[in-house]
Amino acid sequence: MLDKMGSSFKEYAPFILRLGLATVFIIQGAREVTNHSTVEDLVVGGVELLGGLFVLIGFLTRWASAALMALMSWEIFHRHGLRAFTHPDHQLWFAMLSMSFALFGLGGGKWSVDASSKKKEQ
Repeated sequence: MLDKMGSSFKEYAPFILRLGLATVFIIQGAREVTNHSTVEDLVVGGVELLGGLFVLIGFLTRWASAALMALMSWEIFHRHGLRAFTHPDHQLWFAMLSMSFALFGLGGGKWSVDASSKKKEQ
C-alpha cells in the first residue's frame, strides 16, 4: 500500500531534494563568503553558493551536484575526517555528500531549467 502511495510522489522527489540541498548550500556559502577570513573560505563559499543556486533552479544540475560532491568529499577528508561519520556536530557534510550524490543520479527533475531546455530541443 505504501508503495502505491509513494509512487505518486516519485516525479517530485528531485524537486524536493533540490530545494533542501540548495537551501543549506546557499546559506552555508553566503556565510562563508561574507566571513571571507581566508582565500580557502572564499573558494569554498563561492562553490557552495553558486552550486546551491544552480541546484535550486535546476540548471546544469548534474554538473552542479558533481561539483558539490567533490567539495563535500574534500571538506570531509580535509577538515572533518572520520568525525563526519561519527560525531553529530560534523555529520552535516556527510549528509550533504549523500544528497548531492542522489541528485547527481536523479538529475534536475520535473521543474528545472534542465527539463524545460530538453522540451525546447525536442
